[in-house]
Amino acid sequence: MDAGGRIPGLPGLFIAGVFSAALSTMSSGLNTLAGTIYEDFIRPCRPHASEQSSSTAMKVIVVLLGVVVIILVFVVEKLGSIIQMAISCTGVISGSILGMFTIGMVSTKANTKGVVSGVVASISSMITLWITSLGKLNYPFLPFRSDGCDEDIFTSTMNQTTNANPPTSEEPLPFIFRISFMYYALIGVLIFTAVAYPVSLFTGGGKVVDQRLLTPFARSKSKSKISVELHVKNATEQLLNGETKDKV
Repeated sequence: MDAGGRIPGLPGLFIAGVFSAALSTMSSGLNTLAGTIYEDFIRPCRPHASEQSSSTAMKVIVVLLGVVVIILVFVVEKLGSIIQMAISCTGVISGSILGMFTIGMVSTKANTKGVVSGVVASISSMITLWITSLGKLNYPFLPFRSDGCDEDIFTSTMNQTTNANPPTSEEPLPFIFRISFMYYALIGVLIFTAVAYPVSLFTGGGKVVDQRLLTPFARSKSKSKISVELHVKNATEQLLNGETKDKV
């Protein structure tokens, strides 16, 4: 815009290209969300709905989602960097998701109660950590200044005046709330594992339906456990059969 802003029509083409790129991405996302919401929440309540009513309902859902996105734009504007917000929101949820897949692949003790408890503990803890540090931790950009540079790159003398505000005395946050948002996913995985595994053990453990879902190490451990259980079962059956024959 700075280089070609004087060319007639070029600013309009630039704005149109930006909007087209944004809409092409958002339209597919909104359509996917609308279809998912309709299939999971509305279709079970209206199993015999016609195609016309289903199409109308999905269009209404898309409009509502668009309104929510527009409202969130004004909210995100007040919260700081968009990249920081995106990574923080992803880290809050991705930790529990990674923990679910990990504990399901490496452990045969995980069950539904343990996983649900771990998800609730992980997400609630990360939301508390994120909201508490929100707006209190600032990551300022580095200054783009050239004063003090050894190279003579200016042909004229420039006087620079800087007004500095006196530092305010604020109590520092506890260490746990000063952790970088880059570590939210890692902390979420640790919290999930620390809660899900003990709860699974205390509630009776789990049952592996398909051995192919486990990692090789967990699969070999599970097979050895199953072979021991089968051996004990066969020995018990033989003992019972022997006692029955003796009685006969």
